[in-house]
Amino acid sequence: MSYSKYALLAYSTAFIWTLLYFAIGKYFGSNINIIENLLNTNKFLLITIFLFVCVAFMFKEFLLDIRRRRIQK
Repeated sequence: MSYSKYALLAYSTAFIWTLLYFAIGKYFGSNINIIENLLNTNKFLLITIFLFVCVAFMFKEFLLDIRRRRIQK
């Protein structure tokens, strides 16, 4: 990949992420204490949901891998 293509992709992506970060900060900035309290009180639920999604994704990939191996045979 040429440097000019890399620079175009890297800088445009960084610009989009920065805009997103500032937009989220502007939208949620005044309510950050409320959001922090919600996250702290529901920490166990959030961790459980995250782990469930990770296991489901791994199971899906496992099934796809089995299917690919059967097709290759």
